[in-house]
Amino acid sequence: MGESTILFSQADLSSVLYGHEQKMLKEIDAFDGRRMLDESVESLCDHFEKEYRIEVPTIDEAGITFDQQETKVDVRRTPNRVLYDTRRTTHVPGTLFTFFVPYKGEQELFKCRPSAYNHNPPHARVKPGELELAYAVTEQNSASIRAQFDRDLAQIRQWLAWVANDVEQFNGTVRAKARARVEARKRRLENDRDTASGIGFPPRRGAGGR
Repeated sequence: MGESTILFSQADLSSVLYGHEQKMLKEIDAFDGRRMLDESVESLCDHFEKEYRIEVPTIDEAGITFDQQETKVDVRRTPNRVLYDTRRTTHVPGTLFTFFVPYKGEQELFKCRPSAYNHNPPHARVKPGELELAYAVTEQNSASIRAQFDRDLAQIRQWLAWVANDVEQFNGTVRAKARARVEARKRRLENDRDTASGIGFPPRRGAGGR
């Protein structure tokens, strides 16, 4: 099983959203010219809004499952244990409890730090459609294990709420920004077409649009 990672810490969400917006604008500028002229503004806005709206991950708590297996636990820093050389790894038999938390939404958002945050980001292993939260223990105490998991899950929910706040603002502007770019591109293409029609020579085959 892979190591867990620090969530919401690898990239700045505002920069990611700006890059996503720029990608949309570049796609509009490179969109097939004939299709741009033939399709309505609303139809084009529908297309780009669908493509570039972002789905924030949502946790499916009803789908949470767990597994347990034997493991070795490093107890160098475990309280109430006397160890003569803490520089060396000391392993004792233990149990690894792993909780599997399904989610729906954009996996990459678990890497992004929102505009609101604290300095204690949660840890988990992120897989497509699922988070894994693992706890290696030397004592079987179901209440303690469950309490730790609940605290960590609550922390993940809080960070996702912060992410959602930023993404909802972004999603609310996608259509308007797409519309402005589409209308500007259509005007340029229409002006080009009108100019070409007044030249007086037939266009080379394939000219007049991308």
